[in-house]
Amino acid sequence: MVALLAVLAGALAVLAPSPAAAAEDDPPPLTITRYPDKFPWADAVIDLPWTGAVLKDGTVCPGGRIDFTPNPDYPSFGRATVGNFNYSIRLEESGGVTTANAREAIVQLSCQRSDNYIGTNFHYLYYFKWSGSKNSSKGAYYPVVRDFITSGDASSSSTHLVTFIDGRVGAIDVRHFLYQRGSWLRTFTWTADGFVANVPLPFYPEADTPPV
Repeated sequence: MVALLAVLAGALAVLAPSPAAAAEDDPPPLTITRYPDKFPWADAVIDLPWTGAVLKDGTVCPGGRIDFTPNPDYPSFGRATVGNFNYSIRLEESGGVTTANAREAIVQLSCQRSDNYIGTNFHYLYYFKWSGSKNSSKGAYYPVVRDFITSGDASSSSTHLVTFIDGRVGAIDVRHFLYQRGSWLRTFTWTADGFVANVPLPFYPEADTPPV
């Protein structure tokens, strides 16, 4: 898999306001696909993998179903605005991590307040689950979270950014850039308990705690 570089300018740009997701009383159906490697992440309807993600200022970013649309300036990013929050989604890598042939994807989900640009980028490993019976040709795949990986500050004055993420069978390498402290490269190994980092992130160990 090819390593990707995520810079702050791009992360903030894709979190700019966009058309709101569908009203809660009439949610759109979740996006499914017959071809997991072609899943349209930037144009997908998904349920966020948290109920309420706490941002660094204490604000709780709501979960729920989000209808993303591609950003015209950055088509690989999907975006949506709900209330006072801007959301974005981006496929970072696809391919097997837990096993060589697994249908999996490393995905960045972001939430940012629209009034003060306080936000967080959350990185997850998804897998694709078949919705039909085991031996039936009728059905489709839909993405399900396999595990949380780590997170980075997506605020206008970020303290720690994920600038590099590269998956391979059994592990994911992640580089954080810490403001005024430099870069830290860590390896998250896949275990029976999920991803385990070889060392905590210095100064910001909370980056490895998933939102709930």
